[in-house]
Amino acid sequence: MSLNSDKDSANHSVDASSSEFQENLATLRQIPFFSKLPLDKLKLLAYLCSQVTFKTDDYLFTQGDDDGQAFYIIEGSAQLIFEREDGSAVVREYGKGVFLGGIALLGKSRRIYSLKAKASTTCLILEREKFIRIIEKFPDLLLPAIQGSIENIHAWEKHFLSHHSKDCQQCCQHLGVSVL
Repeated sequence: MSLNSDKDSANHSVDASSSEFQENLATLRQIPFFSKLPLDKLKLLAYLCSQVTFKTDDYLFTQGDDDGQAFYIIEGSAQLIFEREDGSAVVREYGKGVFLGGIALLGKSRRIYSLKAKASTTCLILEREKFIRIIEKFPDLLLPAIQGSIENIHAWEKHFLSHHSKDCQQCCQHLGVSVL
């Protein structure tokens, strides 16, 4: 009887990891940064990703760090915080379905902000080191990943302009990221 429960336990573990792999793959296909990559390469990245749950008030990353990670919020929410000498300011909140940190995958980049879980938050995480290993083996993947980032920057700036250009002329003077 113990033999069967060991076998059942092993099968359950394989099913769970297979299920997580499928979830990771489906998630990566939705993210513009990865969506242009061929399916066989996306499968490699899905395998290299991990799902991590952060407790309320845990930091996903901290201002000034170069953690080299990208995050996709599967469940929960997080606050983007800017630390100043006179205290910290919540810049905005992110929730389910948001991808953050794609640029951190492409090269060394110190975080300008901290990201703190506002509630229990589960994220799909890909580390730069793992991403770079795939890019080194398949250099033709770099261009689609960069193109996905460029499209994301353009979409963000267009969205910002369409929703805030009339309300905040001073804000618009600091835009133009897409022309860099």
